[in-house]
Amino acid sequence: MPRRRYTPAVSFIVLVTLTLAACASPPPPPPLPPTPPAGWDQHYLTRDGVDSTSLRMSAADAGRVVTGASNIGRDSRTLFTRRTDAPSTDQEVCVRFRHSGGIAQEGVAFRVRDDNGRTRAVTVTKNIWFHANWLFNVHTWDTDRPGVFAQHAALDMSPALGTRVQGHEAWNLCGRAIDTRVDVRVWRQGEAEPEWDHPTVRSATIPPDFTAPGRPGWYAGHVERGHWTDLSAMKVAVLDGGAS
Repeated sequence: MPRRRYTPAVSFIVLVTLTLAACASPPPPPPLPPTPPAGWDQHYLTRDGVDSTSLRMSAADAGRVVTGASNIGRDSRTLFTRRTDAPSTDQEVCVRFRHSGGIAQEGVAFRVRDDNGRTRAVTVTKNIWFHANWLFNVHTWDTDRPGVFAQHAALDMSPALGTRVQGHEAWNLCGRAIDTRVDVRVWRQGEAEPEWDHPTVRSATIPPDFTAPGRPGWYAGHVERGHWTDLSAMKVAVLDGGAS
């Protein structure tokens, strides 16, 4: 077979092509999560790819959780804590929430600890599976363990909320963590706030591994691009007098 010969023009084209390929700019790095508001910390429990969520405060006790403009998923779960809230063990956290649509999930958090990127916490969150929003789930989280979260209860709050799918109605949630017990009370907007001895209050038990001091906080998860979740009436009470 005769040897293939390249003309100078062909050789020049090949050389230029290889040179341009070698000098092509690398793809841009993934976008960084947005900076939380001044005085706040943000902790991703799970992050869907490079998706991001951010908290925009409109008052000292109210803010809106929004998504990054380039988000493509909906499985990011985020905690927000205030630096002015000192670590403590027994805590009460309250919030009023509503959202713009989709499967947005809201909740409160206790004993949030962040050690060199490892986040541990206890949460109470509105259930989103099968649209059974009258259930409120109790989880523990450890971003260093397989699976990240463990569920300890699905509390039936239908005596307070009914069993219809939540639309854009605002609901109120208060949770408290005392040693290994987590208590939950919820009520509709415009209704009287129940006391902790009200018959609609529900309780769950968590492992003793999650009783170490941490900061109280608020949870937002599964917010889809273009949607938002409003958190207001954000209140915290320390029940044990400080860190133990």
